Amino acid sequence: MAVVLSVVCVFNQAQGLGVHVRANGIYSFVVIYNAIYGATWGPMPWLLPAEIFPLRAKKQGYGLLRPFPTGM
Repeated sequence: MAVVLSVVCVFNQAQGLGVHVRANGIYSFVVIYNAIYGATWGPMPWLLPAEIFPLRAKKQGYGLLRPFPTGM
């Protein structure tokens, strides 16, 4: 993910490229970054409540967390 964001920075700071080439490069690598994030870190908020709450309080904990969007 750091490499992809570095490439976005390179496209952002490149002086010799045209505006459309820079915009398409930034757009492409931001889409790639989002795909990598969604495949690796995106599902993590669904796993954390199961690990945080003790077994007897899990039902109430999920009830508190359910109304809020959690990364999806």
